[in-house]
Amino acid sequence: MRSRALAIAISALAFGMSLQLWTSKADSNAMAITYGHEVRSPTRVAPWAVALFAQTRAGKKFFCSGSLIGPRIVLTAAHCVDAVKSLPIYVQVGGDTLNDGQLIPVVKRWRDHRYSDLGTAFDTGLVILRDGYQLQNYPALAGPSLRVQDSNLTIYGWGKDERGHIPGILKSLVVGQETSDAHAIFGRLFSPRSMLAVGSWLPSREVYAGACSGDSGGPLVQLGAHGPILIGVTSYGAEGCESRAPSIYTRVSTSRATIVKAIDRLLRLSRTTG
Repeated sequence: MRSRALAIAISALAFGMSLQLWTSKADSNAMAITYGHEVRSPTRVAPWAVALFAQTRAGKKFFCSGSLIGPRIVLTAAHCVDAVKSLPIYVQVGGDTLNDGQLIPVVKRWRDHRYSDLGTAFDTGLVILRDGYQLQNYPALAGPSLRVQDSNLTIYGWGKDERGHIPGILKSLVVGQETSDAHAIFGRLFSPRSMLAVGSWLPSREVYAGACSGDSGGPLVQLGAHGPILIGVTSYGAEGCESRAPSIYTRVSTSRATIVKAIDRLLRLSRTTG
């Protein structure tokens, strides 16, 4: 165990709860989530890993990641939905880089009512797209009976790399569960019943490779017999992109029933109100 007796600032991975928007051009030399790998041809490899944009006075700005789990349904983090409040939201689909795809307007949004800025549990949200975007397969939502692997899990995100830059590319990283360190570092804020702690420890730098700002709402998946299974939603971590703490994800299985019920209601509302 690599636990540390240190005080750590907790930060949601749109990091810091305040909305962080991105406008600069892509940096083609940047590496990854933090110390991850560029996903070559995201529209082929992981077309369901999408980017969320908010409409501001200065234009449409990237702020969070998400997962397309149906033609019109994107699963993201509750704190991402909260961050933009009443701002119009768009979801980029079909792009291999940021600002290189189709932006579809969001017509409905939802976040789990159990989530609170004062805590970190149940950090899940949904947005419903105006128009459907068809994929051959969508990631399945993990159910309560799924056994989550201890290793060979994969995280995806469009956010910052280890240098604090947003490279404008989708990144991925193979990670393992790091429950013991999460308990030691985050204490009672970390609840293994509703959360997963993951990362990849780098001994030479004494930091975890993992999620960072802008990766909020993005997917943690494990490979199932029929494709990817969405087991986690990027939630929070220690402040800063080079962290000695693992990244924390909301367990999809714990919130699955609530998410499914919310999807049904939002789709019905979107059909009746437009």
